[in-house]
Amino acid sequence: MHGSSGALRKNEIESRLLRGLSVNATALAKEFLVSEDAIRRDLRALAAEGKCKRVYGGGLPISPDGVSLEHRLLSHSKEKRALALAALTLVSEASTVFLDSGSTNLALAREMPPDRSYNRHKFDLNRKRPPRAKEFQSHCSGRRDRS
Repeated sequence: MHGSSGALRKNEIESRLLRGLSVNATALAKEFLVSEDAIRRDLRALAAEGKCKRVYGGGLPISPDGVSLEHRLLSHSKEKRALALAALTLVSEASTVFLDSGSTNLALAREMPPDRSYNRHKFDLNRKRPPRAKEFQSHCSGRRDRS
């Protein structure tokens, strides 16, 4: 990609980060046939935009753990609902589903019909309790209490 414009190069780096890949400034400089300084400028700009975390020698994708639940709830909501609806086809009336915390699992909990039950951790989901379905809280002791 010799002579690639800075915008195209930066977009390609951002694309890799969005796919969860870490990037190395030296390797990117060789690949794009530009200086490491040019790559470091791209990475600084991406970090300033909140699209990566700068580390020595390159950049890391932003972890979802660093983003608030409220932000994750709004992010990709159509896809999360589609996943939830697909998952529901695998849950029979006799099933009990155990959910970890997270925005995609919250989408599943929201779609659960009232005749299904699920267990959940007392973390993020506790603040955004879905109004439907039989719900149990899972405790570290293994005891289950109806909420």
